[in-house]
Amino acid sequence: MPTSNLAPIIGLQTNDPALTDNFRTAIEATQLYLQGIAANKTSFDTLFGTAFGNNFDTSAAESLRLEWLAGDFRHIANVNVVSSGLGVGTLGAYAASTNQIYLSEALVKGTDISSLVAVLLEEIGHSIDAQINRQDAIGDEGELFSALVRGQQLSAAEIAAIKAQNDSGVAVIDGQPVAVEQAALQAGDLIFNEFTAATDRTNFFEILTLKGGLDLRGLRVTNNALVSGQLANSGSVFTFSNDAYLSNVPKGTIIAVYMSATGVTTDTVVNGTTDWEMTLAPGTGVTVGADGLGNSAATPNLVASGGALYAYTPGADGNSGGTDNGYLDFIKWGTSTAGTPTN
Repeated sequence: MPTSNLAPIIGLQTNDPALTDNFRTAIEATQLYLQGIAANKTSFDTLFGTAFGNNFDTSAAESLRLEWLAGDFRHIANVNVVSSGLGVGTLGAYAASTNQIYLSEALVKGTDISSLVAVLLEEIGHSIDAQINRQDAIGDEGELFSALVRGQQLSAAEIAAIKAQNDSGVAVIDGQPVAVEQAALQAGDLIFNEFTAATDRTNFFEILTLKGGLDLRGLRVTNNALVSGQLANSGSVFTFSNDAYLSNVPKGTIIAVYMSATGVTTDTVVNGTTDWEMTLAPGTGVTVGADGLGNSAATPNLVASGGALYAYTPGADGNSGGTDNGYLDFIKWGTSTAGTPTN
């Protein structure tokens, strides 16, 4: 991918001129944030210690601080905007092996610049960690760095939760698998808000987003159970589409997903200001089918007599039954004996 000289602080790699305005705005905001934290050495050192641990190279960190203070960002990795390859729910990623940052094209093209800046800072955090630490800092140091740089006040419990996350993943860049640290959907980003299991079109569930700028394309929800760490047979899978309106969903959005499209008026417009609801049904934003994970196919449906729902993203192999899936939320009702996912 060719490199364009849009800004002196980070190199943008893209063939699409439509991306440049959003990227310029995000770059300017990122520059201000980084220069801002560089202005005070004491708070800078404290922030780095919180995000990257206590064993980082302080000389290398101080060199970065002085460069940022002077408006010099030459040691920040180049940014590549990619239309595919980052995986389900992944907005950005950093590959230490190539020292490259990758951003989802849908994120860069979206209207939520604050989410774009947050993800960009997260991946910059990952790249900084690779420069100043011999070993990857525990948890998702990029997410923690981004939050602290943007002035978010995090409790000790929130910091501990971020440090307990696993930010590793695999992207496919130019047809080749690349190990990355990524900004992807995590447990706590969304929850099941409501459900009803019936025998007619009222059969639905709702998801509430708890974090802004979520990429829900490819998200999966199953009414299956886990047996020995794998999804059992005779279950249904609801698979979210790859449509752009699911690529950057604001915090506080309620998404109703219906089992049948009969009699349902769908709604895919949400702006996070006056419109906070989506309504999806088969053919609009979601498909429903038998999961095919066991020995027999099921009739796609939510179970009325008691069951469970799992929201998850498939792992690198894309297999719903794989043990590398990212489980996001779980709910059970009625007489269900299904257990909470553990993998």
